[in-house]
Amino acid sequence: MKQQHGLLLAMLLGVSQLAIAQQATDEDQETSPAMPTTEQEEQAGDTQGAAREQSGFSSGSVMRSAFTTRIEDREPVDDVAQLDNETREVYYFTELRDMEGQTARHRWEYQGEVMAEVEFNVKGPRWRVWSSKRILPDWTGEWTVSVINAADEVIATDSVSYVEATSSADDTGAMPAGEAEAAPAENDVEESSAGEAGSDNMTPDASSPMQD
Repeated sequence: MKQQHGLLLAMLLGVSQLAIAQQATDEDQETSPAMPTTEQEEQAGDTQGAAREQSGFSSGSVMRSAFTTRIEDREPVDDVAQLDNETREVYYFTELRDMEGQTARHRWEYQGEVMAEVEFNVKGPRWRVWSSKRILPDWTGEWTVSVINAADEVIATDSVSYVEATSSADDTGAMPAGEAEAAPAENDVEESSAGEAGSDNMTPDASSPMQD
């Protein structure tokens, strides 16, 4: 009889301990936040990307870019990687793709400092834009221009070296810092070589108005 009574107590004690352990497990599950797994994070990133696509946003791309000494017929006349400081003005040309309805910016930087930013309204799937910067002779070194889309993403970066000329003439027309940034102006439409209509953004020198 005593053995049966002891066995019964042991069974009741075991059931009680099991219930307490189960309760503790349930409380831990309720109070501990679920940590996202790598797969869940990837799915969240895919969902955000899909939402951006559905909203019509495209990061866009730069199909062509060049530093040049002049723009003619909406095209750079040359593609330079180095200029001497007898050249007082440099242009940066870009052909943008898949950015219609958005804005794009050219950010000019020198020695880690932003010297100018020029913004463009992109009004076609193929849109050529350019900006210019007048540079003082003593601003030698590397100049960098970044192309930035509407989401503030850098989609392209190029650099040009501005070096001392071997023989430099006296220069009396020095421009003050930060002057003469190009601004977007009139648009026109031309037929591309592929027969596809492409709009171009004309960006004249900021010192003279655009004339037909």
